[in-house]
Parts: sequence; C-alpha cells; structure tokens
Amino acid sequence: MRVSGIYSKLCNTLGAVDTAQSIATVWANVKHFAAEFDCHHIMALDNDRLSKGLTGALLFSDATREYCEEFDRHRMFDNHPFEIYAREKRLPFLVSDVRKDERFQGQRWTDLLSEPVRQGDAVVTPVHQSGALKGAAVFAGFDIKDSSVARASLSVVAHAAFGRVQALQNGDKPRNVAALTARELDCLQMLARGMPDEDIARIVGISRRTVRYHVDNAKQKLGVNSRVHAVAAAVQRGMITL
Repeated sequence: MRVSGIYSKLCNTLGAVDTAQSIATVWANVKHFAAEFDCHHIMALDNDRLSKGLTGALLFSDATREYCEEFDRHRMFDNHPFEIYAREKRLPFLVSDVRKDERFQGQRWTDLLSEPVRQGDAVVTPVHQSGALKGAAVFAGFDIKDSSVARASLSVVAHAAFGRVQALQNGDKPRNVAALTARELDCLQMLARGMPDEDIARIVGISRRTVRYHVDNAKQKLGVNSRVHAVAAAVQRGMITL
C-alpha cells in the first residue's frame, strides 16, 4: 500500500480514536487499523500496574484469560525482556529482535508467548508520557507486514489510544489546539510529502535546526509525540493536505 494511503487511514483512525465515547470503541478502531499490517492479535498494558501482574496491567487483550493467568503464575512480568527493550530502545521493536538477543536466549519467556507471537511475530510499541514509560501495545500476527511506516503508524495509534483511554477514565474534556504559524504549517506540509529536513530548509530558506524548531513547536501545539502523529493530526484537522 502507498504511504499516502496509510496516512489517510491513519488520519481517519486518529479521528475515530480521539472522538470515541467508550474504551471499547477506542480499541475497536485500533484493531481495525492494525489489520492493515496483518496484525490481528493485540494486547495493551499499563506499566504502572505491572506489579500486579499481566492480568492487573491489561488495558486490552485478545489473549485468553487462561493465558494471562498462566503468565502470572510464573511471574514472567518481573524484568520481562519486552520491558527491558522498551526502556532501552524507546522505539517500536520486533519480538524476533528480542529472540535474537543473547541476553534472553534459553529463558522461559519464549514458552509463555501467545500463539500468534510465538508462531509469527509482533511489533511492540512502547508508550511514553512525559518522558516516562507508561506502557506498551503489542501488535501480533502470523505473517505481519513490518516496515518503518508500519512501526511509526502503530506507535502513533498506540499513543493516541492510551491518551484517549486515559481521558475517558478521567472524564477529561477535549482540549483546544493552539493555532499553528504559517511556517509551522509549511514544514508539516512538506513533511507530509516525504521531504527530509535538508530539502525543507533549502526550499523555505532556513536552517535544518530551524525546521526542527518549527516542527517541535507544531508537535507541542497539537499535543503529539512524533512527526508522523503531527502530520496526521494536521491533516485530520484540515490544516494541511496529503
């Protein structure tokens, strides 16, 4: 699928997540989007509640209750390789990457993976809020379509879902978005077209550092954590076009 097609679907998904009136609807939209990459098995957990075990930390799961209870009986949530990787890498990673890590080979954690993860693979997306690891979402499937676009998109959707679930739980009202400057919009528009900072700087007549400054300001105003999410949020609000 073309990147523009994924961006369009990403924008639609973010809009649906941001306006979802129930937690179940949030995860239904996440699942629908993840299916674009043949990820049909999803699990999301809150890291702050992980001390209670997987069962206590789950925000959403396609895994059976029996699987979660078996996982907790072996206390596999203590220093699990996924959490170690999430803290070290901060960016999305594959379970197959963790399997290859010599530090974790020969350990029982591989025996206690859900079937789609064990037989296939999964993209694990750490979710950070205010610089701290808030949790993670696992997008698994027997034949997932992994790519840099898939990882970035799934990470954006995971962050949006965590934020919306938290807002629904707290009863928060939607916040107003500050207006973006013309330069911020220019930078986001060119990012949406796949241009690197160097080309944007040359076209606009500013330095690459200033490009990053404008993009970071736009991210802050839009309340997002990544460039991909900033572009998607700006498209969703009609500020720029694909």
